[in-house]
Amino acid sequence: MASSPRKNRTTIIVVVAAVAVVVVVAVVIALGFGSTPAVAPGVTPSAPVGPSDSATPGADPTAEPGAAAPTDDPRFGEPVADSVARDGVGGFGDGVTAAISRVTAFTASGAGVGEVAGPAVRVTLSITNGSSAAVSLDSTTVNAYYGADATPAAPLSSDGSSAPFAGSLAPGETATGTYAFGTGDGAGDDIVVTVGRGAGSPLVVFGR
Repeated sequence: MASSPRKNRTTIIVVVAAVAVVVVVAVVIALGFGSTPAVAPGVTPSAPVGPSDSATPGADPTAEPGAAAPTDDPRFGEPVADSVARDGVGGFGDGVTAAISRVTAFTASGAGVGEVAGPAVRVTLSITNGSSAAVSLDSTTVNAYYGADATPAAPLSSDGSSAPFAGSLAPGETATGTYAFGTGDGAGDDIVVTVGRGAGSPLVVFGR
């Protein structure tokens, strides 16, 4: 006896529906396995590491690779990049170096406001730009200290030989500056000189 058309249609619909369910289940299972990376039991996935995670807190971006971080010197209240003998060459840590050319003792007249006549020194220094970019010398500071307690020497701005650092220093170039200080009680032979290049730059120290 032949099957009726209605029964045949019902059978086809049931088969198609079953196939569709199988396909949907297979897709869901595939998506489930592909969306979650495999992790070993008991192991916590680590968070991605961004560029900022590898940076060292407080690192000086201008320092040469492998250079030691500047440390504060209580005598000067600032970090010191290098401490050398008076006739040495000190580095700031970024390819720029400083050196003392000469120290000359003289007697100050005390002509300026607040200046005192008496023993003094003129300090002539050089700064050499060994980096690949120009550096500004406008904020350069030079100070002197004398005695066992590192007493600050008084700047003598009225001295006619004073010629502070200024302007921009191109790569490979050297600039010279001269500074005068009252040393009190003739302590000029025992002075310590510090050179800084402004905010964010550590000091180079010449002397003990």
